[in-house]
Parts: sequence; C-alpha cells; structure tokens
Amino acid sequence: MSTDIGRHYQVVGVDGSPGAKRALAWAIARADRLGPVEPVSAWHYPWWAFVPTATGTMLPLNEEEFADVTTRLVELSLEGMDRRNVLDAVVVHGSAGEALLTVGGQASLIVVGTRGHGALASGLLGSVSANCASNATVPVAIIPGETSIEDEHNTVVVGYDGSEFAEDAIEWAARYTPSESVIKVVHAWSPTGTVTAQVSALASEQLSTESLTMVNEIIDSFQSRPEFAKRKFEAVSESGDAREILRTMSAEADLLVVGARGRGALAHLLLGSVSSSLSHHPLAATVIVR
Repeated sequence: MSTDIGRHYQVVGVDGSPGAKRALAWAIARADRLGPVEPVSAWHYPWWAFVPTATGTMLPLNEEEFADVTTRLVELSLEGMDRRNVLDAVVVHGSAGEALLTVGGQASLIVVGTRGHGALASGLLGSVSANCASNATVPVAIIPGETSIEDEHNTVVVGYDGSEFAEDAIEWAARYTPSESVIKVVHAWSPTGTVTAQVSALASEQLSTESLTMVNEIIDSFQSRPEFAKRKFEAVSESGDAREILRTMSAEADLLVVGARGRGALAHLLLGSVSSSLSHHPLAATVIVR
C-alpha cells in the first residue's frame, strides 16, 4: 500500500516479540478509526561483529543481511493478520527509540508494546515505550501483552485535572474510540490540611462537589459540540492518588487516555508523575495524548 496518506496513519514498533505482535494486531484492528498501519523495525550490529577473529580480522559487516533479517521478522509478525490496511514496513539501522520517534513524527499515532527482545532491536518495546511516551510529538499508544484485541468493556477512561492537556485527551477519546463506548472522565482529588475531623469532613465534601461540578462542566462543553453530541460520557470524582485511581479503573476498561505536557527536554507529564507511572506499568491499552 502506498504511504501517500497524509498524517492519518499509525506507526507500530515491531521486533518479532510477542509484545510487538500484540501491539501490531491491536493497531490493525483499529485501522478504520486510527488509520492504516506502518510497521517500523530497527536493527544494529551486535557486539560480536566488532570482535577480531582468531586471525585478527574483523567479521564482514553486511548491512543488507541485517536489514533482510529484520524485514523477515516483520513479515513473520504479520502472519495470519489482515494486511489490507498495512503499509510497507520501514526498516532502520540505529536506535529503536529514535527510529520510532523519527518515522512516527508525522503519524497520527505511535503504537508500542510493553516488552521487546533480540539483538536486532535491543529493547525495542521495553524502555522504548517510556521514551516514546516522554518525547514523541504525537500521541503514543502503549499496549500491554495481555491486552484484548477486541473492545470487551465498551468503556474508555480519561484522566482529567482541569488543564487544556486533559481536554486534549478527552477530545482524542471522543474522536477516535468506538461511538458506542462510554467515556468515563475521571478527576482525582485529595483533601488539603485538616484541623478537626468535622472540618476535614466538610472540606472533603466541598472538594468532592467542586470536583464533580468541574467534570460535568467539561463534559457539557464537549456534548455541546455537534460532532460529540451523541457521545456517551460519565463523570467520575474520586478521592485519592490519581495514579492508583486511574490504574484501578483502567483494569475494567478497553482504553486509558491521559494528556501529556512537555517542558523542554525533560517533558514533564500531565498530573505530575501520573502518565509517566501509567506508561511504565499499564494494565490496559494506554494512550498518552499531546
């Protein structure tokens, strides 16, 4: 398939591992909404290629052979999958993380699994997923190995903290998830300092009310837009750590969506360390939206 498709396509990291295959299958199953899939794999010379032999000579370095092996890994990963929405694979010599960030820089979504292996693409789907989540300029989907390919719960969880970055996450979910899914907009809050138990209870009640009001207001603003008028939203306000609340709720959802906020090279993430934590140990397919 030609790659003349503008920005509406998915770049998927592939290295032949089960995690990569799961990410690939997940992306292909959603090609109707997220665009066709472009597999990307990276290779580098293994350490032994630079070690002199007994005769003192170096082993020949054949770039074409390494590229061919990597291409075959991609082909093996695609076996048994519907390839109608799959673009030609891109094979890159170099860092897997940099390959995905570079090739995926014009995509609508970068998709990675949670684990990877192999000399051809060391760590492609391990720490690379966190690297992409922190540094990509486009949304990143992180797919755990046990993620169901089909949407079983008809539920999408979105973290919301009142920021414009969280609004971007809600919009992404409303635009790209199945129309029949319920989008749960979740705000986590914590009581401030306490004086007495009575004062603490009153403060918590007020915070809970304000939290729920804030979530309902943002939902109303989205449902007032013609393209989202028929979307099903649910407001959720919970007291506690946002990371634990979102993680727990995502276990019963098809997708978790959070916003990301970049601040220079460090690229600090929305909700403090929330999206960073969730990208390292996701329980469900997780999309980090920029």
